[in-house]
Amino acid sequence: MSSNAAAAATSGSGQRSRGKGAALLLAAVPTGRPGAGQVTNGTDTADPRESGAVCMPLPATTYKFSGLSGQRHEWMRALIVDSKLYFAPPSSFNDPLDCRVPPSFQASKLKIETFWRKRQEELDRTRSLTRSQRKAEIQKWVTLSRTPDGQASLAEGVFESIDNCGIACFSEDPRSMLLWSYYAEGHAGVAVRFNTAASVLAQITHHVLPLRVGYQDDFPKISYYAATRADLITTVLGTKSRAWAHEQEWRLVLVGRTASIKIPAAMIDGVVLGMRIDPSHEEAVRAWIDERTPQIELLRVIHKPGSFALDVVPA
Repeated sequence: MSSNAAAAATSGSGQRSRGKGAALLLAAVPTGRPGAGQVTNGTDTADPRESGAVCMPLPATTYKFSGLSGQRHEWMRALIVDSKLYFAPPSSFNDPLDCRVPPSFQASKLKIETFWRKRQEELDRTRSLTRSQRKAEIQKWVTLSRTPDGQASLAEGVFESIDNCGIACFSEDPRSMLLWSYYAEGHAGVAVRFNTAASVLAQITHHVLPLRVGYQDDFPKISYYAATRADLITTVLGTKSRAWAHEQEWRLVLVGRTASIKIPAAMIDGVVLGMRIDPSHEEAVRAWIDERTPQIELLRVIHKPGSFALDVVPA
């Protein structure tokens, strides 16, 4: 939950419902490491793969594209030299609909009332209310969740909570003309090669979730009142428009915060130079590689003679 949402959740202001929604979403985040292809909390029965996204180990080799100008120059140095990987908030992504799947508030009166009664019971563990106060509090939330403004406010709380999860994005294809154009400053940047085998990811000391992104044309359905942990991880964080399917994206999700974290040095094993990289930037990348331990491979992108296809060769 952001500081603003946290304040709203306790101040009794008109923004309080956003804090409530954020708290509910964060409560659904799993706290243990999931097994491949499954995220459960003991009561969840939905198969995470139903949304098209899957919480599962990444491919053994993936790539992260980046430019080298401005702040990205320091980010890349920290990544290559110090093995510090930045997990960004979804609100910083180039797709304005990424991680913005709106929840559905369609449910029976009984289900809505039961939902808020259970949530009130959870809150009662940290505060003391009389029976009449508790009843009034429940009725307030039931009424709010039935109005368009109330639903919009609760949905915004969900989005605020999602934005407190850091995400690092990867692709399988270092030869993608479009990925070099989108994310590496028009082929002037680099693609860092990662060893993302399960045995290496297991050495990360922070709570991260591996996720394969699924793609579709319409927003998937996710109930505000019945969302499981599998729904949260795979549907909200792992479903994008089919327009992005060519990216073949994989993600690592840092649960509950955005930050630069230290990853195993063995997780980075190569850097690919873009076709248009500036000589000064190439010199800097070579110096960074010389600084790091263990040493890693330096490669570059070329175009295959007689075609528009790209290839990766030793630099």
